Amino acid sequence: MKKKANTVNFDELMKYKKMIDEIPDVRQDKVDEIKKKIKANEYKIDAEATAKKILELAKEINGITKK
Repeated sequence: MKKKANTVNFDELMKYKKMIDEIPDVRQDKVDEIKKKIKANEYKIDAEATAKKILELAKEINGITKK
């Protein structure tokens, strides 16, 4: 059985690369909203939820999954 060769259309690949390049690295609207809340002392952090997410990410990075 012969395997089919993978082909890539360079123009299409470049089109998608351009689309990705146009996406901002930072969502400035979110940054501005959080800065505003911090300045107004309205930004609250849920320490427990933050800790849980950090642990989940650490487990995921280390290949440990929830069961």
